[in-house]
Amino acid sequence: MKPAPRDPLGFIIALIGAGGIVAQVLMLREFVVASGGNELVMGIVLANWLMLEALGAYLGGRLNREDLLLPGLGAALILFGCILIPTMIIITPFPRLAFGVLSAQEMGMWGLTMASSLLLAPSGLLHGATFPLAVQLISSAGIRGATGRAYLFETLGTLVGGVLITAGLWFRFDATQLAVILAASHVGVGSFLLRRAAPTRFRRMLFSLSIIAAVVCAIWSPRFAGDFRDLSLDLRWPGADGTTYIDTPYGNVTEVRYRGESTVYYDGSPLVTAPNPDLAMVQDFAHLGAASHPQPSRVLALAGGLGGMIHALLEHPVEELVYVDMDPGVPGFLAGMDCEVLAAEISDPRLRIENRDARLFLSRTENEYDLVILNFIDPSNISSNRLFTREFFELVRGVSADEGLLIYSLPGSPTEMAPQTLRLNASIYLSARAVFDSVEVIPGDRNIYLASSNTPAFDVETLANRLEVRDADPGFMSHSYLSHRLDPSRLGLMLENLTSVTVAPNEDLNPRALYYSMEHWGGVFSPGAASFLRRYEERGMVLYAAILGAFALALLLTSGEGGGLRRSMLFSIWTSGIAGMAFDILVLFVFQALYGFVYTMAGVLMAAFMAGLYLGARWGNEIVERNLGYPIFGFLEAKLCLTLPLLYYGAAYLGRADPPPGAIFAFLLIYGVVSGSGVGAQFPVAAAMLPTSGNEGTAAGSLYAADLLGGWLGGLTIAVVMFPLLGLRGTVWMLASLKAASLTVFILSSKAVKRLGGHSV
Repeated sequence: MKPAPRDPLGFIIALIGAGGIVAQVLMLREFVVASGGNELVMGIVLANWLMLEALGAYLGGRLNREDLLLPGLGAALILFGCILIPTMIIITPFPRLAFGVLSAQEMGMWGLTMASSLLLAPSGLLHGATFPLAVQLISSAGIRGATGRAYLFETLGTLVGGVLITAGLWFRFDATQLAVILAASHVGVGSFLLRRAAPTRFRRMLFSLSIIAAVVCAIWSPRFAGDFRDLSLDLRWPGADGTTYIDTPYGNVTEVRYRGESTVYYDGSPLVTAPNPDLAMVQDFAHLGAASHPQPSRVLALAGGLGGMIHALLEHPVEELVYVDMDPGVPGFLAGMDCEVLAAEISDPRLRIENRDARLFLSRTENEYDLVILNFIDPSNISSNRLFTREFFELVRGVSADEGLLIYSLPGSPTEMAPQTLRLNASIYLSARAVFDSVEVIPGDRNIYLASSNTPAFDVETLANRLEVRDADPGFMSHSYLSHRLDPSRLGLMLENLTSVTVAPNEDLNPRALYYSMEHWGGVFSPGAASFLRRYEERGMVLYAAILGAFALALLLTSGEGGGLRRSMLFSIWTSGIAGMAFDILVLFVFQALYGFVYTMAGVLMAAFMAGLYLGARWGNEIVERNLGYPIFGFLEAKLCLTLPLLYYGAAYLGRADPPPGAIFAFLLIYGVVSGSGVGAQFPVAAAMLPTSGNEGTAAGSLYAADLLGGWLGGLTIAVVMFPLLGLRGTVWMLASLKAASLTVFILSSKAVKRLGGHSV
């Protein structure tokens, strides 16, 4: 059935784009919480979503019967809306239900990959199928350039959705409320299409009921969403006496209560237990660090500390303790808990709380500190890794007093560390040693590091005397205990081990410790994953490049045959999908590395990229109208090839230049628009050049699937392996080489077509 010209297909396609971006952001947020705050999950979830959409686009493009196009599109929209709500409900408890993971246990990379693939499959497949169906509907109405027009409308909807969720929806509604609103809109529009497809009495009744349900869901979404959230929390925390779930602009705070004890989780990772926090390990860390300084009067605590560590530090002769926490919701939430330790910490007049990013505070403060101390964090994600880089250590040295100390800890062992744990420690030790004159380490289940411009007094008698004079001894720090912890042979063996391995230093744009941290996690929870990562570090990137090179070579060898140009076009769009995902992910990673919080601004940066896609799509459609496809497509390939390295060199320059506030963010916004425009312009041009064989929907499905499959491969390899292993510079040059290969294939294929005397194959 052909749609009438008045059918609002443009609006419907825009809704498809808006629904896609909103669903992606919602699911990203929930999976980040489920993964313990690890931003690398963003690449995995985006990659799996794109893979499923690619498969859905391919299957949707196989539908050739015109009388089924409109009902098929309506049914896909309704089913997508109906499936979205249960998907959002079970994202958080899904790991425990599907894989037997404990409620408080974080998921690893493999588990997250499997969980997100299974969980997103129904909605991803349905959403992917809507694009080729819409293209075929436009084409059946006799409109020229249907694929390019549909891509333009979808990109516009994606841009609008990104702007709306960033400008207001994100902070007015939580994830489940937005999911209800999104589901209601898709059910309503899908029902409208079903009614237009076959106006029988039954379908009119279905349409009316669907509209009523959509309106009710929209009006009462806060209430429904609250019930859905409660159900999700009950599934994840079975048997809990109660849970409190709060989204802030920077993260998520969840309190779980069991038999009078409360545990607070921040982005899925345990933060503090009340009313009886576990103080033994915290006091050991805090007292050993504070006692290593002769007079720690001014102390700076970064990355947490409430719930025991600050209490221990304040037992020393501290005149002022500045506690920096970027999320103002955390101290406020903890202040309302029933815990004597927390109450004593927050009410102490020496404590001053600063709600600011830790590195931004270090770069702006004019004070000097005797002691800078990090809470128990590991470089397991980009946000925490930036507190273990050479650039961070330089900031700390700049605010340290004459005898100032930086104290931090890493996973360790009181005897002998595993190889992957040793590489993690050695990489960060090498980075700290490049900045500080002295870096001492105390071996233990968590190795304690003390970095200073001067060698601190570090002997048993001195520390025991200081603890006694300050009356700060918690009871277990006896002379024999200190003798064991500070045994010279153990300290010497640890330093010898740290300097015996060959590792790369940890830097903002080359986060090697992030890769070693994944190896360490694999060694603890998944030996197979650790072995794979180690082999990939040794040979993986060469193998990756060889496979892509062989693929390009195979296309070159067949470029003179009948399908050469078609294959080269699909290869170009596939590699552009990889590049597009790289632009999207790497901009987020660079922002996180240099600024420290991507939770709030992810929508803004993604919207900038989508704005570039929309502008590029409009330009691409104009190119098609002027029949300039061949020369402009090659130009766009070259533009993408040259745009990739600009991200590294621009970010590296701004990172060194200490620019005014907002300069890096402005650069990333502009870069997002410029890079997105190159990707967006290619698709309509390729769609016009790709043979359709009489069915534009099928051709559009293949092209769309190639684009999404490229995004899937890029999301997995860039987020999990390329960026941590190669750093930003190596990643962008690897991808630029890939685009250079696709440009070469396109040029040679085009020449073959001209030799055959045609313009297409």
